[in-house]
Amino acid sequence: MKDFITAFYYVLYFMGIEALHFAFMRFVLESETDFMPIYKFTTFILALVLAIVVQLNMIAKNYIGFLFLFVMGLKLFVAKIFMDRQEQLGDSEFKFSFVVLYLISLVLITVFLVKLLKQAENDKKQKNTFPN
Repeated sequence: MKDFITAFYYVLYFMGIEALHFAFMRFVLESETDFMPIYKFTTFILALVLAIVVQLNMIAKNYIGFLFLFVMGLKLFVAKIFMDRQEQLGDSEFKFSFVVLYLISLVLITVFLVKLLKQAENDKKQKNTFPN
């Protein structure tokens, strides 16, 4: 349960980054581009991937690295489908914003997974140090 709460905080942090992105694009660069599809997509995919990683960590801790690679490949495939269906694909601000937010979400997922792996490694070391 603790991992789900941590994942929720990562999603909230990402939503804060999206709010900063919106404010920067709207008020500093005075862009009129509608970024809402990007915000919805990246937030949903981030939350979904974090939930999948937490579930897989509970089920198959030994294979979480391989499962992470699979989920990242799936995320990239879904992002390609998402971008192909957008009418604003010709707008460079739209593409650039998508890439930046996608990469930020990728970094957050990677940091989350590294912390999960470190936690599992520390638990394993502690278990081996203090046998019951």
